[in-house]
Amino acid sequence: MRKWILFLALMACVATVGRTQQEPVPPGLVEARKSLEKQTVDPPVLMPRLQFDPVEWRREAEELARLASQLTADADQISNGRIPKELPNKLKRIEKLAKGLRREVPP
Repeated sequence: MRKWILFLALMACVATVGRTQQEPVPPGLVEARKSLEKQTVDPPVLMPRLQFDPVEWRREAEELARLASQLTADADQISNGRIPKELPNKLKRIEKLAKGLRREVPP
């Protein structure tokens, strides 16, 4: 009987010792956790909304319409095998105007 009590007490001690020991953590993981704790996150920077100028917006819209209407004549030249020199510049300007107009539209 005494042996059983001694055996059970020994098993209880072994069980508690086993629970207090932690698994070894790789050194790289510890360093990564420390560096993450040191990092600070800056709040997002809000870009100021552009001031909406209806006169400028209308002027750009009219220029966009004029350039777009010129594209039909350029398309006719392309179908005849001639590519106008100014076509790439017109297309870039159209794209720039369209992006600017889209960005300036008030919410």
